[in-house]
Amino acid sequence: SFIGSYTSIGLKLGPDGTPLAYGGDTYPGLIRKSAIRPLRVFLQDGRNDLDNEHGNWFLANQQMLKALEWANAHADAEKHAGPRYDINHAWTEGTHSDADGGSILPDVLRWIWRDQQPCR
Repeated sequence: SFIGSYTSIGLKLGPDGTPLAYGGDTYPGLIRKSAIRPLRVFLQDGRNDLDNEHGNWFLANQQMLKALEWANAHADAEKHAGPRYDINHAWTEGTHSDADGGSILPDVLRWIWRDQQPCR
């Protein structure tokens, strides 16, 4: 995820203020409370990303990273068999743009697909 939307940007409230749809800010909690899935995740964001009515985007990305790391550590501590999240990240000084993510995209794709054999 480059500049991931783990804020409340998707939150939709009904006329009485009850949630009709939740935002990406719920994902860190779901990760902490759900079974680990065999996912490889790369997060990238800049320290100067948005801070608006939906939340602080850089902090939201850090929350996502911490949730994934906690899930792995908790599974290890409890000696749970099964998958672990394969996680990597890059924090930069960037803003809410694709510039930093785009500049590292080739390396990120190599990291994601590192154990796959090329098609022949």
